[in-house]
Order: sequence, then structure tokens, then C-alpha cells
Amino acid sequence: MRGRTLKEYIAEQMKDPEFKKAWDDLDPEFEILEAMIKARAN
Repeated sequence: MRGRTLKEYIAEQMKDPEFKKAWDDLDPEFEILEAMIKARAN
């Protein structure tokens, strides 16, 4: 029996409005982190 992948788990959790709101609320933080990582790579 195969377990779920992270993508499958997140897709399932996104059906929960509270989870989706919490996930979406983190977008700005992840954008900042991504920019910092890209800046350090250059």
C-alpha cells in the first residue's frame, strides 16, 4: 500500500476553508523567503 504524497495531502487539506485561509495567509512570507534565497544565490 502506497502512502500519500505531500502534494496529495495538501490538495486534500485545501478543501478545508480554515486550512486554505491559513495557507494563503503565509504567501507573503514565502515570497520574501524566496526573494532572499534568490538574492543569496547570486
